[in-house]
Order: sequence, then structure tokens, then C-alpha cells
Amino acid sequence: MKKAKKQKDWIKYYEDRDILNEVTDDRTDLVLDEGLRREVLSGKRKRNLKNVTIKIDPL
Repeated sequence: MKKAKKQKDWIKYYEDRDILNEVTDDRTDLVLDEGLRREVLSGKRKRNLKNVTIKIDPL
């Protein structure tokens, strides 16, 4: 019998860790490509990503 994996609530995780405050004190919006967003929410994207690239517009 396979043990069911508990799905992690990534939004809560990153809000609790306050990761973005370490980068900037300004308000930050994260935007995903709509196709990628649908894949992530539906669970079709199974690969665990290890790196994140953040581009900051200085203006």
C-alpha cells in the first residue's frame, strides 16, 4: 500500500518564511505564465524545481 503524499501549500510556506522581504522592502508581485500556472495548480508539473531566478526592475 502506497503512502499518500501530503501536498505542500507553497503560498503559505513562502509567506511564513517571508522570503521576499529578504530581497526588497517594496511590494512584490509574482507572475507565472498562464500555462505554467495551470500545470502547477492541476498537479501535472511533477518535477521539483531547485533554482529560482529573480529579476528586479530598479525603477
